[in-house]
Amino acid sequence: MNPQEPINLAEPFSLPVFFQRLFTGDYMPHGHCYYWRSDLIGLHVFSDVLITVAYYLIPIILIYFVIKKREEVPFSWMFLMFGAFIFLCGTTHIFGIITIWSPVYRLEGIVKLITGLVSIATAILLIPIIPRLLKLPNMEKMILALSKKATELSMANENLERFNRAAVGREQRIIDLKKQVNVYAARLKEKPPYELPGLEFAEGQEDEHSDS
Repeated sequence: MNPQEPINLAEPFSLPVFFQRLFTGDYMPHGHCYYWRSDLIGLHVFSDVLITVAYYLIPIILIYFVIKKREEVPFSWMFLMFGAFIFLCGTTHIFGIITIWSPVYRLEGIVKLITGLVSIATAILLIPIIPRLLKLPNMEKMILALSKKATELSMANENLERFNRAAVGREQRIIDLKKQVNVYAARLKEKPPYELPGLEFAEGQEDEHSDS
């Protein structure tokens, strides 16, 4: 069948003919319904353009969000599903503009069918994850819990620092005591029992005291 031939409404439905005429405008353009009034056409075109722009921007924002926060956002694939059906909804509005002048209603119907399938698939996939989404912790409670943990961690760090300072002080006092023992051993002409830095200096001081 020649796609340019007028359609015979008495013919039964034929899938090959349907796809053969997929891009053929053999019906009345939608503009006839508006009596080609520029005010009505302008109103519908402008409205469909605004809706399309919004429907195309939302998926871009969702995809950008998922890419940036993929590891942090649960069920990130659902955002992509929402983005897909919103994008397709925007495409149906583009065809709402096209069919005002070019009646490719078969192609428009295919786009609407794909949009419906993706939309219903998104809705079906959303149902089982709703209970899991409801179990996600409340953001405010999560922030309070994190704040409490941060306070506890800060207090633990302060206690650890105080303990470290005390431990360092005790260690220094032990070193000082060992140095004193080494000094007394040197005065008694005995071998210093502890090998410590500064021992030679202490012995030197002792020799100076002895010479004087």
